[in-house]
Amino acid sequence: MSPAGGQSGAPDPARWVSVAEAARLTRTDASTWRRKARKEYKLAIRAGRESRTRLGHNADGKRTWFVRVDLHLSLEGRPDPEPREQLESDRLRLRHPSHKVDQACLKRHYVNEWIKRKHAWRTRGQTDLSLAQDVVREARAEHRGFHISAASLKRWEWAYKAEGLPGLIDGRSAGKAKGASRDAAGRDVPAVEHFYKLFRTPNRFTRRQCHEATLDEARRQGWRWPQSYQATTRWMRNYDDEQFTYLCRYGRKRWNHKYLPHVKRDWGAIEPGYCFVSDHCQADFWVSGEGVRLDKKPFRPWLTAVQDGRSRRIVGWHLGASPNQDAILAALRMAFRDCAIPEVLYVDNGKDFNAKIITGLTKAELRLLRKEFGSEWRDVLRRERSRLILDDTRWFGVTGELGIDVRYALPYSPWSKPIERWFKEFHLHCCKSFHTYCGSTSEDRPEDLREILKSGDLPTLAEARERVLRTVELFHARPHRGVGCDGRTPMSVWRSATRLRRAAEGALLFLMDIRGMYKAGPNGVTVTIDGGSIAYGARSPDLRHYLATCGTRREVLIKVDGDRRDYVWALTPERDGHRLIGRLDANEYIHPMADGQSHREAVAQGKRLQAAAQKSGVRVPRKRAVALMNENTTRKHARLRKTGTDDVAPGSNIAPVPTGFERVSRATRTLSEPLCDDPRPWHEQLQDLLPSEKELERVRRLEAHEREIRAREDAEFFGRDYPGTEAATDDAPTSGLEGLL
Repeated sequence: MSPAGGQSGAPDPARWVSVAEAARLTRTDASTWRRKARKEYKLAIRAGRESRTRLGHNADGKRTWFVRVDLHLSLEGRPDPEPREQLESDRLRLRHPSHKVDQACLKRHYVNEWIKRKHAWRTRGQTDLSLAQDVVREARAEHRGFHISAASLKRWEWAYKAEGLPGLIDGRSAGKAKGASRDAAGRDVPAVEHFYKLFRTPNRFTRRQCHEATLDEARRQGWRWPQSYQATTRWMRNYDDEQFTYLCRYGRKRWNHKYLPHVKRDWGAIEPGYCFVSDHCQADFWVSGEGVRLDKKPFRPWLTAVQDGRSRRIVGWHLGASPNQDAILAALRMAFRDCAIPEVLYVDNGKDFNAKIITGLTKAELRLLRKEFGSEWRDVLRRERSRLILDDTRWFGVTGELGIDVRYALPYSPWSKPIERWFKEFHLHCCKSFHTYCGSTSEDRPEDLREILKSGDLPTLAEARERVLRTVELFHARPHRGVGCDGRTPMSVWRSATRLRRAAEGALLFLMDIRGMYKAGPNGVTVTIDGGSIAYGARSPDLRHYLATCGTRREVLIKVDGDRRDYVWALTPERDGHRLIGRLDANEYIHPMADGQSHREAVAQGKRLQAAAQKSGVRVPRKRAVALMNENTTRKHARLRKTGTDDVAPGSNIAPVPTGFERVSRATRTLSEPLCDDPRPWHEQLQDLLPSEKELERVRRLEAHEREIRAREDAEFFGRDYPGTEAATDDAPTSGLEGLL
């Protein structure tokens, strides 16, 4: 008989081991042992001796190589298979209950039986499922209370091949196992902690990555962790703290947005017209830039809307190219003019709604408030606005002038504004009706959008505004189930208001055109309009005259005239009554590459304006002014001597006590009254500011009188007679400021 030749049966396990077992014992690869077995077999045939390797069938019925134990020192002294399995089960009984270990041994028995049948020659031709069903029937017949199925048998096979006998132990109630610390699913607590150290991080490693890393660490540390990724998925679905895991992976803001209960507002507790809500929204369609933008490129318009909090009525809106303060003023102008003036304006936290023209506060003042009061600066501003010392207390913005309390929404909380729900209606019923619809995300963008934009067949901004108007009208006519509406339409709820604040249309529109307080200088004032800066009034004689007489407070109140950008109106900033200064035209600029002649003409024109301003003023000689002041002081002292004292007038011992209501108690104009006492148009009032013939004659007389006085002083100084001195002396006024003017 050949050394290995025809022996194909199972060898004696006491003397022979398979290459797989030899690789496990020597901690090498099975392919290495197969190569050694073939080499030993060839050498034995050449030498004519018995080979220490042979071919045979293993327990699974597969044909494989076997090696004799004396071929390698690591294979000698190994325990027999049955005693080895017995030792393994004995070690498991130290950590697990005996009945669970016995049940695992029973599972191993039927798993091995199913594996033998799958690889046996006599069962080739049957499916694995049929063989598993045969094993299941035999197991149920032998053990009445043993729960087994074909799916369980297959799952046990995976666990046994991955972890051996420990993988077959039922760990569902192993939390109280002796000598082990495990969770409710039977996994070792150190392995679970290691898994969550990787999974609950902002790096957001995938579940599979964390599972594989934990499995490698569990093999090195000897922890219990299943090899199957599906088992980890089922375990997390049943035992994972989903909210805490989401908080660790995505942060507090996203956790608040997903899991924190939203605080609902009872809008039915207020009257219609009491609170307006305003915000921006970018439309999901494209319009043509002809007549809107300088580059004439298509753009996505922005919608600025104002909604009544109780009735959900859209009281004002504006569709434009950008969400700036002018768009907000246009929407508020529509709301205040057509509907009512609210007592509370609930707005977004964007920088457009923090503009001084709306709130009366500059960015520097807002930074100061945030630095001093932190996150509570909005409440402090609302409660103690009258006590705050601001740079400018004579202009409180549009909302301050109308007595509106501005309140800001919670940051990163869109659900706190009910207008966000209407923006969804705008998206569904208006944006999707355009053939240039682009979607709100890249996934929703149509494939042919680029071709449509290149074709130039785009709707205009005017057409888009008409469609927005129809959408608003349909929204007002449809019943709503929100809090405060209760199945009624917004218009029906709005008509149930018991009190609405209104103002005269003329005064209101005038106030809405005010752009705020601006500092004036030699080059006029620089006003921010439509996001750009435009300078006005560099050559205005009215502005120069006002700056010469206003003292150190060189600020004016600026009013625009509708959509006109070529000029503005300047007014005095006093709170007790604004007066018109004049019309300020836009400044003219020369080209940066202009020649010297153009520059000289511009300088000459400025000098002509300066000369005209000097001629229009009244200049009194210094000696004459001192004489008039001394005469005034003499009359005052003579009047005080009649009362018996030189420094106290009658009744001046009463000290006034400020109460803080002096400005309120005085008779001031209301919003329903015109801006000034004269109800005539602006151009007629402007004519009154020009000097009349009588005033010009008075100025000429003053100039002639000044020349005569200078000539007389020169004559006295140089010691020669001045021709016509006597006549001038007879005609000149004798004394007093009345004669001079």
